[in-house]
Amino acid sequence: MAMRPISYEVDGFPEFIRSESAARRAIERGLITPDTQVVAYGDNGDRERLRAADHPLLATLFAPATPPVEAKPEVEPVVDLPPEAAPPEVPEPAPVPPPPAPTPEPPRRQPVPPVSEIEPQPVQVEPGPPGFSLWWIAAGIVVILFVIWVSSGPDTSAPSTAIADDNATAEVEASPTPEASPETVVTLYATREIAVRAQPSASSAQLVLLPRATAFTGVLVPSTSGAQFQWLRITEGPHTGSFVSAANLFEDAPPEIDTSAAGDAYLTQDYVALSRPDTEAPARTEAAWRLRNGQQVTLVGTVQPDVFGPVWAEIMLPRMAGVGYVPLDMLNRTPPESGETDAVETGDGGATTPDPQPEVGASYTLRLISSCSKPIGLLLRYRTDRGMQLRAFSLRYRGASIATSDRLVSRDIYFAFYEIDGEPVSDEGTVSVTYRGEAYQLRPMQSQASGDRLTASFSCNE
Repeated sequence: MAMRPISYEVDGFPEFIRSESAARRAIERGLITPDTQVVAYGDNGDRERLRAADHPLLATLFAPATPPVEAKPEVEPVVDLPPEAAPPEVPEPAPVPPPPAPTPEPPRRQPVPPVSEIEPQPVQVEPGPPGFSLWWIAAGIVVILFVIWVSSGPDTSAPSTAIADDNATAEVEASPTPEASPETVVTLYATREIAVRAQPSASSAQLVLLPRATAFTGVLVPSTSGAQFQWLRITEGPHTGSFVSAANLFEDAPPEIDTSAAGDAYLTQDYVALSRPDTEAPARTEAAWRLRNGQQVTLVGTVQPDVFGPVWAEIMLPRMAGVGYVPLDMLNRTPPESGETDAVETGDGGATTPDPQPEVGASYTLRLISSCSKPIGLLLRYRTDRGMQLRAFSLRYRGASIATSDRLVSRDIYFAFYEIDGEPVSDEGTVSVTYRGEAYQLRPMQSQASGDRLTASFSCNE
């Protein structure tokens, strides 16, 4: 039966229902309860959030879905406590006749003497049926050894105040494992905007949305929908007792980002996204983060931890928790099938002159040389086969040189000094860009060509 769509959340992602049969299956599986928050979609794109029990169709389906859910507790005693769960009896090596009434034997006399007074002595027993005497001798030895072990062990009758002081649960206190420890309290940070929920489940009621980089202190607990998913039970602050998904948390605070370039972007080559904006950082292990050339991603913002290092893009993927990082120069604004190349730049990146166009068959390397006795910082804007690039370089003494790792496809290069001897510089130019929150004016750069190599020398006008 066709109906207007309904959606509900499973571990932070929306699941859509478009038929009565699908709604009935979701209720029978326990994915939707009367208190589950659902979103009803109208014909004009309107959305209404309400309890499942208040939805006209879902309300009629809860009554038949009740018997399967109530039947679960009746099965659990059979699984957890089988009738035949008594300890298995060890079979005798051979049938023996029933033992006669037990006769007083030395191992069973009471009271048991102190450990220091027990001396190994041969056990004297009266003759009996074959197998009977040996069985009772073995049992007596086991009883004596057990009493010795109990009398020499530590006193276990005293309550465990150390566990109680650490707010351990009753289940932990009752555990006989010596290594048992109280729950570990951790502080984690949101890698993206995150929902605080009433229970450790994406289908639980959402209490509030908190921004990226929010710190949470609490204890990791399993999700109610499966132990493979973890949630953080908040133990400090205004949201104590609530839960956030651990999939969107990280042990370190996320870096500050520039969101001026946020929007959709496309990969220009295959790349495995990293967990942090650092070439030495581990890669994201989920298969979805093995990105392909031309794949669309959501660009959250840009990060440059080192002023002379690469600019990183913080990205998100549909239906994937957390964020990943890729070099910014691997992203284009336009999809690959358009035939255009419009690289993502930090800040405004607006130019008052047309972008340099690629030269047919051109491919240049670029070397920068300083003829200034003071340290200088340079901004360069040029085109590669991946689009327009905005790079920062540092030449710290006269004669210092550096070669770019990019292959240029045009000799049209723009530059500006952003600092000389540690002091900021303001130049007049024809191309306006924003770098690390500051506006700069770039002007054309002169270079000498030798084959496929370009060389440019910079003077600080001493």
